[in-house]
Amino acid sequence: MYLTCIFNVRPESRDALLNALASLVEHSHSESGTLQYEVLVDRDDENRIIVFERYSGAPALQAHLESAAVSSTLARFDEWLDRPPLLIKSKRFAGFVHSGLDNQI
Repeated sequence: MYLTCIFNVRPESRDALLNALASLVEHSHSESGTLQYEVLVDRDDENRIIVFERYSGAPALQAHLESAAVSSTLARFDEWLDRPPLLIKSKRFAGFVHSGLDNQI
């Protein structure tokens, strides 16, 4: 299961959101059902932040969303974002991941 989150952040809140998301990367790394968690910055709009998440299944995603770390970040979204985030839950149709690409930027 995949979750893609698109955030349009207020310029003055960009660093705060990125710091919070970096903390979520660390938190998510310890979750057994979280397979991938990446924070991306749009190359054409530095105030558009994309989080790409991959989970072993719906229960793992739900556990992540209900964690205290995520809840405390979500509580700040009204302050940081200029509109509600776009959340896209999806499942794989086709694709691949090359071996050896772990943690490459």
